[in-house]
Amino acid sequence: MALQANVHLFALLWSFLWMAVPCAAEAESSLTVLDYDLLVSGHDYSVEVARAYSHDGLGILAVTGAPNQTVDEPRLRLLHLARKLALSPPAELAKYERPELAYASGWSRGREVFKGKPDLTKGSWYAHALEDTPAVGDAAAHRFPLITAPNVWPSALVGEEFEASFKALSRALYELAGHVLRNADLAIGAGGVLRRTTHERSRLHVGRLLHYYAPAEGEAAGEEGGEGQWCGWHNDNSVITVLPPALWLREATGEPVDACEAGGLVVRTRKGRKVEVRPPQGAVLLQLGEAAQILSSGALMATPHAVLKGSSSLSREAFALFVEPHWDEQIGTADSLRALHEADAANGDVIPPLSRRLRKLPVEFGQFLADSFAEYYASSQRG
Repeated sequence: MALQANVHLFALLWSFLWMAVPCAAEAESSLTVLDYDLLVSGHDYSVEVARAYSHDGLGILAVTGAPNQTVDEPRLRLLHLARKLALSPPAELAKYERPELAYASGWSRGREVFKGKPDLTKGSWYAHALEDTPAVGDAAAHRFPLITAPNVWPSALVGEEFEASFKALSRALYELAGHVLRNADLAIGAGGVLRRTTHERSRLHVGRLLHYYAPAEGEAAGEEGGEGQWCGWHNDNSVITVLPPALWLREATGEPVDACEAGGLVVRTRKGRKVEVRPPQGAVLLQLGEAAQILSSGALMATPHAVLKGSSSLSREAFALFVEPHWDEQIGTADSLRALHEADAANGDVIPPLSRRLRKLPVEFGQFLADSFAEYYASSQRG
């Protein structure tokens, strides 16, 4: 299936990538936690990373202790601006919608489908995370128009600080991901394939800023499989997704609320165990994606995850950085295809299995995205 033929499918898959980090709570006992200073100094965390991302792991880990000026300061600036952007007049926001790109760049609300219905519970802003025009000088870019278009920015609505904070936070999270991927490469002994694919070759790294609108009064908290889901079960397609702590606000005033409530990120292991992820306060989460699963020939595994709604009338501001291979990067080896299909079958009841989305290897990452879009779209239509 050609990528160009999937214009309306692109944003619909991104609707499964609604990442929201729970507010501060005691860390879940099986959540692997790394220290920032040790990690960036070159400490060997390969054993811990292998435990988190192996077949029996959660597919996610936490990093604590990142300097405030590196992560927290741009995070807070950007997340406060997420609310300001989302509450701007709809007619003004509509000027930043990009239907020709299937709403996969700029502003989007109500353009995605969840359980067969348009999703109005959140608004989001997509942009290339590290550079505005990643396709410049790339001869293959014309084959992937949905994921290579230049950025636009809502400076007229929220000021130039929005762009600056978006890029500063993205850069910090991207560098952090590189340190985790270095250890993942050590764990699988594959000659640095993950870091080489993402931090040496790729220009395709996408940031998504999300404003989850305050639930209606009396709306029930999320229950697995119920109407309280902000996001259904899915795997990310990235190599790794980086998630700084979310911010809870009183939507009417923008006042921060330092409180924890029901809702948040839940993962499902390959043994069927469901774990609510409660990271240490201020921790950055790093979730493994399917591209890492393919590049490692199944040595590392992504886990399905879902996001449940909270029970209060607070809004939630969140950010996700998708660190990915380049659009025309050939990923995977032919002899690993069967093993990948078999390993993935454990969760085929909650996500579209790889056997329907990955029919041959190697495959261009952009093509893998297109085939995944189609399958996730079909699943969302079935509800």
